[in-house]
Amino acid sequence: MSLSESILKKHCPQKTYADTTAKTAIMSGAVRGMCGDLKFYGNAARKNGFVEMCLSAVNELKAAGISADELTNTLYSPRRKKHG
Repeated sequence: MSLSESILKKHCPQKTYADTTAKTAIMSGAVRGMCGDLKFYGNAARKNGFVEMCLSAVNELKAAGISADELTNTLYSPRRKKHG
């Protein structure tokens, strides 16, 4: 089961696919839950439009073929030294 499928099942068990309403509700809950931990986006996360911006970023990553696992691995992998 993919990350998105497990999130949908947990937060919107009556849905079989994540429509815009489900995606917005799930992202809104995630932002609310993490708002205090967001150092860079903390203030912006409380403003209208932030959830939609997050959803847009997710859609852009998906369109680029970047999976949640790839993003996580990239973010948390040891930095590679640049040669040159």
